[in-house]
Amino acid sequence: MASFEVPVNFLLTGPNVLAVEVHQSSVAVSGAEFDLSFDLLMSTVPFPPAPRLSITTNGNTAIVRWPDFVDSTWQLEQTGDFSGWTAVAGSPTLANGFYQLSVPIGAPRFFRLHQASPP
Repeated sequence: MASFEVPVNFLLTGPNVLAVEVHQSSVAVSGAEFDLSFDLLMSTVPFPPAPRLSITTNGNTAIVRWPDFVDSTWQLEQTGDFSGWTAVAGSPTLANGFYQLSVPIGAPRFFRLHQASPP
């Protein structure tokens, strides 16, 4: 199995295309096989994925969850009319790779995770 490294300056910002050719080694061979693996190794990741919220209900309570890769610089906030955001009261618990915070269901509101001061 052959392998080679692609210099980072060969990659462009945005989509990159990897083109390959498969040649039959002889007319006596009826099939062809192809196997490809592409590994990207970086020393730093400039922009981690944006955390996504999920909301479920349990009776009169909404359970807001987000992935545990979010560090303590992020805070759950809420608004009813987008005129201003306020912190949601309470301390989230960690379970099965997710933080979660229970909030009472009441007037309609929107939630977001906001990073107050990046590390």
